[in-house]
Amino acid sequence: NWKFAAEQFATDWYHVNMSHASALMVLSPTGRGPKAEIVNTPGRQFSDPLGHGAGFPTHPRSRFDAQPVHEYYDYDALRERLGDERVEGPMTTGHATVFPNFSYLPVNGSIRVWHPKGPGKMEVWAWTIVGKSMPEDVREAQRLYNLRTFGPSGIFEQDDGENWV
Repeated sequence: NWKFAAEQFATDWYHVNMSHASALMVLSPTGRGPKAEIVNTPGRQFSDPLGHGAGFPTHPRSRFDAQPVHEYYDYDALRERLGDERVEGPMTTGHATVFPNFSYLPVNGSIRVWHPKGPGKMEVWAWTIVGKSMPEDVREAQRLYNLRTFGPSGIFEQDDGENWV
């Protein structure tokens, strides 16, 4: 059901520890997994009466991102220009849906459009976006991170696909 996917991206954080526990243990830099690294992470959630929604943890960087991408960003300059509240979380991870069917994951530059294709069927159009000025090695790291996590055989994508059908 395409509505599950769009809704999950609007209010995504509740399913992460259960659906993605094994993937998070693999990606965890400490090897401790989601309970130690995500459960007690403060965050923010936004929901709109018209169906839009977004959420993000408020830690400075997602611990599961591609390292070359983080090294590319000048977080001090971003904080000076945008302020802590706009950099600590939404820039680095999170989830969002613009109702009814456009979703975005900043953590890997994934944008998606969910298309209903009849009862019990949907089609997903997915793209990876990268900064135009990013060096080629950083762009490649972003592309590979997206494939590893949310590409057609990505470790998170498989978990979510099971939830949506």
